[in-house]
Amino acid sequence: MSANIRTHTQITGSKLLLWTDLLMYYGVLVACATIPFSIGLATGGLFGAAFGWIVRCILRKEVAWRSSSLDKFILLFLAVQLLSVLFSMDRLRSLNEMRSYWHILPFLLLMQGDFSEKRLARATGILIAAGVASAA
Repeated sequence: MSANIRTHTQITGSKLLLWTDLLMYYGVLVACATIPFSIGLATGGLFGAAFGWIVRCILRKEVAWRSSSLDKFILLFLAVQLLSVLFSMDRLRSLNEMRSYWHILPFLLLMQGDFSEKRLARATGILIAAGVASAA
């Protein structure tokens, strides 16, 4: 009987993990929906999602990083960009322009959440709809 009784810290921890997953999910949704329209809102959504991921890692006492098929390509892209900065004539300006690559972050955070297929499809649909709406 005592094995089925959960302590207050276990209940609080599980609720916090639920809230961090929700914060990650809705942060990514806000970022996906607002990337073409508002850099401020998109950045706020990304910070919220990143904060949720960091808190979740602290609560679980491990850095949980799931590898995806995109990781190799993103790392290759960033490595080529760093080589470009190293061989650039104006290194500081090139390094400063690398800040524009923050839009890669929603995809990485989306892969790190415990999201269902339905949630992943919804986030992808929102991102595509926002891209189409901004192009129109």
